[in-house]
Order: sequence, then structure tokens, then C-alpha cells
Amino acid sequence: MKQLDATSLTALLSPRPGPVLTWFLDPGSASNPPGTPSIRERVELSGPVARRWLAKTDNFLANEFPFGASSFAEYLTTHWRTPLWIAACWLRGLRQRPPRNLGQIDLAVSNDLDFLMTLQDELGPDVLVAQTPESFAFSWPGDLPFGITDGTADVMSYGDEVDMPHTGPGATVIVGDDIDWLPPNLLEDPQKAPLHLDDLLTRDYLGLEGELSNPASRLDQHRVLVTTANPTLFTAQLIQLWIRGASVVWVPGGVDAESIATTEKVTLTVPNR
Repeated sequence: MKQLDATSLTALLSPRPGPVLTWFLDPGSASNPPGTPSIRERVELSGPVARRWLAKTDNFLANEFPFGASSFAEYLTTHWRTPLWIAACWLRGLRQRPPRNLGQIDLAVSNDLDFLMTLQDELGPDVLVAQTPESFAFSWPGDLPFGITDGTADVMSYGDEVDMPHTGPGATVIVGDDIDWLPPNLLEDPQKAPLHLDDLLTRDYLGLEGELSNPASRLDQHRVLVTTANPTLFTAQLIQLWIRGASVVWVPGGVDAESIATTEKVTLTVPNR
């Protein structure tokens, strides 16, 4: 792959009928209903399903920002929709910002309605998106205030194919040093911590050893376990694993990771950093 955008990534996912992402809810997550700590939700996305969600999100962004946008912030739980929001924004060339000082942010996505309403009161981002943490819901539970978009129902209304392709310059910074996302032992040179769009094609954010550390090596036959609870790092790893053909099992925080790895027939584990 010579360039990375929503069109090229969805083209890789579309012909893969098997699971490309399997996500497990952390039992201690705020997404879990009160009083049900034993629930372990599992969501599996096939290639076509992941492709549709990525394309729909890209189309939503293209429609909301016909003249482009520069930055976004996410304030989300470690949910299966989280990396798809982050990836879609990156592929449109939006820089990720921390969920504070949001006066210059174009888009904010959150499952915390109070957070979004506070931003609205403070005349924050132009586009505010409420994303329900309920995996199988078709819409936000209840009414949303005027000016806040439903991250499920509204995004689902868009087409399943990328309608308005966009390829940002490879040198675009999509994550800067204002985001605490990169473990210090992953890269030796701290000056390389900012993430550029083309870094996803050329740098190693997986920490694999031997020949598997080569970004060109294929992982088509592998079920790969990732346990980081940092959604920004996970999104970078997910994109790199998808490009290399892997099926990804995400267990944020690593709770019960060993037993899940056995059940899911994991063949490779990304070092937890």
C-alpha cells in the first residue's frame, strides 16, 4: 500500500469474510450496567461489517465538513466503535486533540452527554456527536438536545461505500505530543513520538520481534491479541494489523486475556506496553 486513506483501507477489509476485530468489554468498564460486574460482552466484526462502519463514518465526516476540518477530540470508553471513530478522523487528515481546551476543535465525539452539553454551552466544536456505548443499539437511548448528533443512528444512514474519497498528505500530524498515547519504551527517540499519517505505513507500533517487526511482513493466518487500554495506541496498532492481514482480538486492560486467548485461538500477542 503506497497511501493510506478510507478508500484503500476499506478495500482491504471488504473481501475478508472472517472476523477482523473481536472486542471484549472490560468487566470494570463504565459501559457495564450498574450491578452487573460479571457481564463480558463480546462483539465480532467481519471484514465487510468493519468496512461498512468505516465507510459510513468517513461519509458522515465528509458531509459534515465539506470544506475539510483540522482536528477532533474523543472522550469515549474502550468500545469497538472507538477505534473506528479515531481511524476515520485520522484518514480524513484530522489531528487528534485532548478533550480539553476545545475551542479550536472541529469535532468532539463522546458517550458522555453532560460533557457534550458543556461543550455546547461553551461554544465549543462545530460538530458534537453522542455515541452510545450500547453495542447493539440503533440509536442514542432517549432524546438528544438540539445540535448534538446521534453517532449511531445518523452515521448508519450513510452509504456503505466511501462516497467522497480523500487522501491527506503523508506528513500530516494526526497525533501530537499533547496526547499521552505512546509508551516511552516503544520508540527510543522521543522526537518521533508525534504520529504522522504515513507513519502508519512505515513505522512499527506493534513491538513484535524478529521478522514480524518488518512492516511488510504478512500476518494473514494470525489471530492477534492486543491488550492496551489506550484507544489511540490501539487504533494505530489495529490499522497496522489490518494492513498486514491479521484478525485482531482486543481485550482492553488484559482482564482474563490468557483464557480469552485460548478460547479465541490466538496465535500472536502484541506486547503490552
